[in-house]
Amino acid sequence: MIIAITGATGLIGKAFIKKYEKKYKIVAISRRKDEPGYVYSDFSYASLNEIFRKVDSLIHLAGERLHKLESTDEEADLDKKVLMAAKNAGLKNIVYASSRGVYGNSHSPWDESNKIAPNNLYALKKAQSELLCNYLNEQHDMRIKCLRIAQVLSENEYTGSMIRVFLDRASKSENLHVSATGIVREYIYLTDLIEGINKAISNSNKFGVFNLGSGRGVSILEIAETIAEVFNNGCEVIVDDELVELHENSLMKVDLFKTTFNWSPRFTFKSAIEDIKRNILGE
Repeated sequence: MIIAITGATGLIGKAFIKKYEKKYKIVAISRRKDEPGYVYSDFSYASLNEIFRKVDSLIHLAGERLHKLESTDEEADLDKKVLMAAKNAGLKNIVYASSRGVYGNSHSPWDESNKIAPNNLYALKKAQSELLCNYLNEQHDMRIKCLRIAQVLSENEYTGSMIRVFLDRASKSENLHVSATGIVREYIYLTDLIEGINKAISNSNKFGVFNLGSGRGVSILEIAETIAEVFNNGCEVIVDDELVELHENSLMKVDLFKTTFNWSPRFTFKSAIEDIKRNILGE
């Protein structure tokens, strides 16, 4: 199988290529010219169409840049260009990376039949692109799998994020301070995610919308306690006397993806943190 990947220089794209570059011939697409090992595209319709005519499958991970989301220029619609270029190139087997954000703040746990209620431009764009995928599946016999992906967990958490702060402090045996409550968030470990994407792209006859996550939520306190337990180096969890009350519960039901693609996550939140610790410390 020859697989094109947009967003190939991102966290998920790089991880997928590293794990599966010997299994598939991968055409990794980049906006950067002269990037070793990557195929350049300016993401114009013509450029994408030419690339897609030479592959069997597509994993569309590239995200819209913020200034593009706020643009009124229809030519700025990245997903539309990618998906329509694929359609006109005769490319049917596609994985589209959507987001749990399409559910907005509606009551969870969510399953795929729940009404979506995006509450920001990013989530709104994902919801609109899912509609386009559905149209292409129903009217043009494509096989696009829209994956509503949970929060991704990895050792490459962005600077300033809650988990990044906890990991950095724990690795230095510093205490972990919990200052907020009311958040229950679902994570999927990066390793599980790319294995799930592989299952989806390997089933060329399947299509539709699927939740892809761990199916379990964790609170801020659980996150801190788990990291402290795993590092086991004297760092303690300190809960502030006055906690900020927040409201977030992002749990999804993932049974449809599991049964359709014969997949289950291999990592719990704790075993994922254990793996991250090994990677951070080089154990």
